[in-house]
Amino acid sequence: MLLPSEVAPLLVLGDSRVLLFAITYLAGAHDPGPLTADDIWAAIDRVRGDDRYYLFMYLSALPSTPSSV
Repeated sequence: MLLPSEVAPLLVLGDSRVLLFAITYLAGAHDPGPLTADDIWAAIDRVRGDDRYYLFMYLSALPSTPSSV
């Protein structure tokens, strides 16, 4: 089993498949760790194509911040 702290560094990699794995894993974790809605918005800006729209469904699953609202 991976810990959120082990998966979080994958959020900054350029590969969209790795990014999607990390977000999917962390959003489904009991404690998403450092992942917030801000990270989803940043990922949406980096990812292109259909994967981009896939990320929108995770916005409500993660903690919001003032800037993500």
